[in-house]
Amino acid sequence: MFHRTAFAIITLIAATAHAQTLDAVEAKRAWTTHCLGCHNASATAPLQLDSCERIVRHRVLARMLISDGTMPPWLPDATSAPLLHDRTLDRATRTVLLDALATRESALRAFEGLIAAAPMERELDERASFAPLHPWTVPATGGMRIRSFLAENPANAPTRVRGVRVSDPASMAQSPMRFLSLVADPARTLARLEEFDPREEHAHQHTGGFESMAGVGRTPSGALGALSRVSPTFELPRGFAFDLPRGAVAIETLSESVGRRAHIQPRLTWIAADDHDTRTISARLYFAHRLVLEPDEISTRMVGDIVTRDIDVVAIIVKGGAFLRSVAVTSTDASLCSTTLLTIRDWRMAFAEPWILTQPMRVSAGSALDVRFGFDNSAHNPQQPARPPRRVIQGLPPDDEDASVVLLVADVAALDEGNAGAMSITSPTNSLGAGALPSRVNRGTPASSE
Repeated sequence: MFHRTAFAIITLIAATAHAQTLDAVEAKRAWTTHCLGCHNASATAPLQLDSCERIVRHRVLARMLISDGTMPPWLPDATSAPLLHDRTLDRATRTVLLDALATRESALRAFEGLIAAAPMERELDERASFAPLHPWTVPATGGMRIRSFLAENPANAPTRVRGVRVSDPASMAQSPMRFLSLVADPARTLARLEEFDPREEHAHQHTGGFESMAGVGRTPSGALGALSRVSPTFELPRGFAFDLPRGAVAIETLSESVGRRAHIQPRLTWIAADDHDTRTISARLYFAHRLVLEPDEISTRMVGDIVTRDIDVVAIIVKGGAFLRSVAVTSTDASLCSTTLLTIRDWRMAFAEPWILTQPMRVSAGSALDVRFGFDNSAHNPQQPARPPRRVIQGLPPDDEDASVVLLVADVAALDEGNAGAMSITSPTNSLGAGALPSRVNRGTPASSE
């Protein structure tokens, strides 16, 4: 009897040790896959978590943020079309990480010997780098602020580009910059705003940038892509490219005070297209125009238009301030069959990024493209900057709201015969209600760079 009991205990101990070893392997694999991309020494996250020692030191905070879904940051939900860089954690993986971070001992056991591999860095072509001439100083306190800059496009920069990246991603770690969107300004129509911004506290002093959104005429900011702390590189799929005219580039930045005065002067580098990137991208803008939100108002605004020719949707850029709480982008064809391209139910600009579809989505001529903006001007809004809430109009954050969606699309007519490259939208899934078009939709021709 004694021998049986001892054998059972030994077996149980061995099984437990084996299970702990497997859990540690899974935890280390999950941490490497989902966390180290941003939390290493050369990346953009403010907290470095690339060693067992650092993980143990910050394990309580890490566990809390993983538990409430804040980390890893990923705003789209499961109804969205398949998107690149999806950081969604399934329940089993989240549980493995939470168990590994439960105690100091479990963290030591799970992450002992963790080695962060050096990231594969693309070699920069300094001839394709550009930056505004002067920095701007973000105040120590206050909410989100929009600041736009003009930078001279290098004379020897490529004429077609597939994307853009932050020249030094590690510089974003402690930077107030949260989101950057770009547009060409070859005629320098924004130059006069940069030369003198009357709302600047010290307008007589020369400082970089101007307090304004950087759309140029009917071409929205974001027409040349966007970047964020979460995604410091923006790269179109193979086969697609932007035409890059000579002249100035406007860089719209959304920054957040970090408790100290800090300079921002974004330095970026173009990613050149190659001979295979033949399809040209243009931009379609949808925005909640003439927006007014009364105190304590929670409401939805619908914006949409009818597509006049076949297009492929390649990427989606969402911009908004403190009062934007949800976004849904859908397409409905002539037979009232609807598909959701993007759904975000808990919008947070601090974790926003440009969303690139894993495969371009075909929207046929005659279909409706609709964007639903959900706004919250109540005291329950966790991003509410005013206590008590005040009246909000369309304008610059943090006090007002400038919510917009930019779709980066390519015409199908320019696509060579036999080179499909897109997934047709046919599945009848629609977060706005299947089988019927939204009733409060303002349809017309969106501001566009087409």
